[in-house]
Amino acid sequence: MKKAQVYDTLIKNLPIGFSIIDKDGVIIDFNHAAEKITGYLKKEVIGKSHLNIFHGSSDETSCPLLAHVLLGRKESIAAETVIRRKDGEPVVISVTTAPLFDKNGSFTGGIEFFRDITEVKRLERERKNMSMQLSDFLDFSRFETKGCQPVLGPFEIESEVYKNIEAVRAEADVKGIHLSFDFPEKMAPVLDVDEMMINRVIRNLLVNAIKYTDAGGTVTVTLAEQNHDVLFEIANTGVGIDADHLPYIFDAFYRVSKSSGGSGLGLYIAKTIVEAHRGRIWAASTPGKGSTFSFTLPKRQVELTDSQQ
Repeated sequence: MKKAQVYDTLIKNLPIGFSIIDKDGVIIDFNHAAEKITGYLKKEVIGKSHLNIFHGSSDETSCPLLAHVLLGRKESIAAETVIRRKDGEPVVISVTTAPLFDKNGSFTGGIEFFRDITEVKRLERERKNMSMQLSDFLDFSRFETKGCQPVLGPFEIESEVYKNIEAVRAEADVKGIHLSFDFPEKMAPVLDVDEMMINRVIRNLLVNAIKYTDAGGTVTVTLAEQNHDVLFEIANTGVGIDADHLPYIFDAFYRVSKSSGGSGLGLYIAKTIVEAHRGRIWAASTPGKGSTFSFTLPKRQVELTDSQQ
């Protein structure tokens, strides 16, 4: 059997997706597993742009993994990303990409090995949701009996907010939601807060924003200084909240929709934590357009002193 036949047989029967792109990002090989994962036949993608087929864009930034390969970098890279099937459904894949070079060292393209992990990620989200609900009930009981007692320490605002955004990016990608972060250059970089508690508030608001944002929408995190406070805003282009519900959404066990799931304690716990830090939390919403959840936290005492001098 010739080497070419061995190669064709091996690639054809690999249990994971396999594709080759040329130096321009055009697909030149595609195996059966890749067809099954993506819904595209090999003949439908050969000669087509990888970006246009799977990301609906010609912009390399829509797929950092592919951009990495097309830059001709020599190291391989592995990550999780989201592509679109032929039927438009999002698929979460675990992918490893590596550049290819000819005998003269010139960049010629890249290879990708990938597998569908959509179901794995769904089960992970369910596990996290169950864990979060259990944590909500335990914290509710603790706050009711002992109160909320923050343990203060330095909180680097920009890096912590960014980490929370990255933690929910996969969930946003599945729905095609764009995450935006606006951090002004000149503002207090550090707060004295309970890091775990404040991260929980930010994560809760981000998860809610993604949950109630339609596919293709936007979630924006904005930070600003407001006199002696730092203002956090998380806005989405989602379904919004009727005015009748707004006065009660921070009450324990209150849920706007019975079908939405959850413990009904997330916003109550967020309010309890923020107020224990001498901050405020509130929401504004326009049904059909989206909501903005805002909260403030006081600046560090040393920064307040410096600003008053």
